[in-house]
Amino acid sequence: MPALRYKHIVELDTNKLLSGAIEAEIEQRFTKILHEAITAGNIILFIKNFDNLVNPEVEQLGTVDATQFLIPYLQSDRLQIIATTTYNGWHRKVEANQNLANMFNNCLLYTSPSPRDLSTSRMPSSA
Repeated sequence: MPALRYKHIVELDTNKLLSGAIEAEIEQRFTKILHEAITAGNIILFIKNFDNLVNPEVEQLGTVDATQFLIPYLQSDRLQIIATTTYNGWHRKVEANQNLANMFNNCLLYTSPSPRDLSTSRMPSSA
């Protein structure tokens, strides 16, 4: 994949981004990070638990709805983001904003059941 040859994946620490800040400060921090990633031109931004940045259920210190300032960056083909979330986080928060959900390609990954899960599951008996 020649297009990925000179790219660097940089993880955005959302806990540090959100810690102790009001929405205006979070927006300023996040916008600066996005702008720097675009300016560098070779950054793929990795955002773990992306659902924590959108549609907060309770407005409080350290929460933000990043969709308002994230969508313009996502519409640009100059920014690449890999975002992870849980199945419930995707459906409950991200998919609730169809404009945002349409900006991402979904790739569902499932983990293998653990030995504990296997020992507690019941297989139907053959009759």
